[in-house]
Amino acid sequence: MKAFYPLLLVATLGSSLIVNATEPPKGEILVPVMQQGDHSTKMPKHGDSKQTVLEAFGEPLKKVPAVGVPPISRWDYEKFSVYFENNITLHAVLKH
Repeated sequence: MKAFYPLLLVATLGSSLIVNATEPPKGEILVPVMQQGDHSTKMPKHGDSKQTVLEAFGEPLKKVPAVGVPPISRWDYEKFSVYFENNITLHAVLKH
């Protein structure tokens, strides 16, 4: 019978954590994935070179220098940011 109590405690705590994890906090607005911005905005693609991005979108508003190994840099445009590893586009991300 003693072995049953720890099992009951774990089951009770575990189920309450699952319920709490699925409910959004009060006052929080949930935005479904892929609905955060205007998807008609043309952005660089993964694998584009910095030169290709410059030719297609012009000079960025801001260039954040590379950090880390491998070096990751960022260019900020009005509607999106582009992340580079060395000279190659990793991701382009829409701004809010």
